[in-house]
Amino acid sequence: MSTEAPSFEPLLQFWLGDPGGDPLANSRRWFATDPAFDAEVRERFGALLAHGERGALESWRATPRGSLAYVILHDQIPRNVFRGTRGAFKLDARALEATRVAMARGFEDALGPIERWFLYMPLMHAEDLDCQERCVEAFTRLAHETTGPVQEAVRQSLGFAEHHRAIIARFGRFPHRNTSLGRTFTAEELEFLQAEGAVP
Repeated sequence: MSTEAPSFEPLLQFWLGDPGGDPLANSRRWFATDPAFDAEVRERFGALLAHGERGALESWRATPRGSLAYVILHDQIPRNVFRGTRGAFKLDARALEATRVAMARGFEDALGPIERWFLYMPLMHAEDLDCQERCVEAFTRLAHETTGPVQEAVRQSLGFAEHHRAIIARFGRFPHRNTSLGRTFTAEELEFLQAEGAVP
């Protein structure tokens, strides 16, 4: 029986679109809450995610694009497959470690702007201030290196990165996750969420 890992290209094409096409073509669905899209992701990649969770896709990390696919699978896909539950965050540490290693190897230099965007996302998702600082630095750098609509999208993401950093600097965690993770809210967190219109 073959133990060769499945190709990561179908995941990248599904998530990012055709390499030669509009890099923002799929942007509307990346961060939206859409039950139909969540179901599609679950059907297409649920088994692959389980494969990755078992540690069967470590070979993907040998190349820049493979590392990107590994990060998307472990960071983005669980947020669709397990939305609203602790499962959405259960592979964050693995994705973050892969991002750190990929950046240390200089893999980001071989990736396009939107590909780099998703390589950096585990930094934004980390409940760690050092990671948040690195995320803001990475998106600031990326914004300076892009132009046109992509630059505008990156600048918007930089704004989100700065907001995430401010939340971690204030609370040390993301209060928005408390319900999913079974954590108790502090009074300050509840006040913050109410002000943001995100009452738990």
